Amino acid sequence: MGKTRRVGATKPMEPDGVQEHENVIATQQGSSRFYWGVLLLVGLAFSVSVYLGWASWKGGGIAGCGPDSPCDKVLSSRWAYVGPFPVSWGAIFVDGLWILGLLRLVLGFRDSISPRIVVFCATLVAACAFWFIFLQLFIVKAICPYCMAAHLFGLTAAVLTFRQLFKTPNRPTRLVVCGLLIGVGLGFAQVYVPQVSHESSVVPQAQNRTANAPIERVLSLYDGAFKLRPSELPMMGPTNAKNFIVSLFDYSCHHCRQMHGFLKQQLTNYGGQFGVINLPMPLDGACNWIVKRTAKAHINSCSYAQLGLAVFLAAPQRAHEFDEWLWNGENPPPIEQARSKASEILGAERLRSTLTNEWIKLRIQEDISLYASNYAKVRKGQMPQLIIGDLVSVGVIDKQSVFDQMVNQQWGITNNTARIRSQ
Repeated sequence: MGKTRRVGATKPMEPDGVQEHENVIATQQGSSRFYWGVLLLVGLAFSVSVYLGWASWKGGGIAGCGPDSPCDKVLSSRWAYVGPFPVSWGAIFVDGLWILGLLRLVLGFRDSISPRIVVFCATLVAACAFWFIFLQLFIVKAICPYCMAAHLFGLTAAVLTFRQLFKTPNRPTRLVVCGLLIGVGLGFAQVYVPQVSHESSVVPQAQNRTANAPIERVLSLYDGAFKLRPSELPMMGPTNAKNFIVSLFDYSCHHCRQMHGFLKQQLTNYGGQFGVINLPMPLDGACNWIVKRTAKAHINSCSYAQLGLAVFLAAPQRAHEFDEWLWNGENPPPIEQARSKASEILGAERLRSTLTNEWIKLRIQEDISLYASNYAKVRKGQMPQLIIGDLVSVGVIDKQSVFDQMVNQQWGITNNTARIRSQ
């Protein structure tokens, strides 16, 4: 009889259960290492959000975010909030929930809840990251390093999470859709929910008549730290008005140029019910001790302010002419043209001597100090800034209804054009 030979592996076959158990252990170990890496990224994003949220709650400044810096522009914009709440607060909650889900996976919890938490949070964070990166690049046109770091950490963690969890047969599509819808809803809320007014109470001011000039009013701000006499300062409107708006501006600031036109219109709308005190506050480190790094747009801001004040000091009757010439157009004229115009009005020698007057330097420094006091109060450095009664308005006002509400709240006065329309 012939011999029968068994064809196949000479190695004894292992039971299926043993092999499957080893594969599960290897998969769990690999997943654990993977989730530790994702956890590190989410932890970094969470830490940045906690810092930004703490600063928003405490009212403290952000390290490296000086006045009108890209960081300040982003954090002071309407896009840093949903209604009255900073978006960083929401990021703290979502990142914290994400960390909780990741920790449960790392520690070996194999329930169905933890992966769902991770997928939902990863989707929501990714959607928000795309939205806020888009806003910084194309709407605000400024980048906050803190915000961008948090978004990139979160976005990277989300991509890695998707790559890992979507390898499984049961893909959590519903949770992805849910996270995307909530992210889209956040975007709609920022666009359509009425923006919280950029007003903040300041130390109550007092307007007192001086003993020698009963008609003139003196504006006393911050418990007398700043005393402004309209007759001695650049003004729009009547110097003996009952009410005054204090306008802090920079000739090179685009939004300040918008606000200037808006305020001129309000002087007409309100028919002499208030005057506007114009105080130049250059965003130029050449004379502004607050600005550590001068943005390209604000180079020569100190010189524009000095020229405007020099013309006001030497020829107040022509100050309005020179001021409007500086304000004309989207950008200020080249500085050499501005010097030539001032020289044409005053004469070269008179301009030269007036620019050395100590009052100009002191005026600018006091305006900067007033700006610093506002910043200490509202923790926002956007320009322009208006002081209306007991309120500080930060940034440009582009809605008539907002302005009308502010002045009516403070002084009980109404827009003449609105009154005429209602009759």
